[in-house]
Amino acid sequence: MKRLENKIALVTGGNSGIGYAAAEALIAQGARVIITGRKKEAVEAAAKKIGAIGLIADQSDIESARQLAEDVENLYGKIDILILNAGISIFWAFIISFCHKGTRTQRNHEVECI
Repeated sequence: MKRLENKIALVTGGNSGIGYAAAEALIAQGARVIITGRKKEAVEAAAKKIGAIGLIADQSDIESARQLAEDVENLYGKIDILILNAGISIFWAFIISFCHKGTRTQRNHEVECI
């Protein structure tokens, strides 16, 4: 039995780079992996190559993120492993909250760090 057998993993930005490598490693350990990306052709090609499920999702768009959550729930009902690897994410504001005092800007979003 593989270590991650029967586990469901979601890797945002899983169609290339670090996300792709993470998805490959999870699959090698037995996880069922969903990868996401914005470009349909790239997501489909990556998913086919590594044996993942590919879903199109733009993590900078709240409605796209909501649709992704609904799609994953409909497919599996749960997520055991979540890797937020996409270059931009609606979750980045939470992460940047650990920054030093001041204001940080990323792709037209501004967060005041306190």
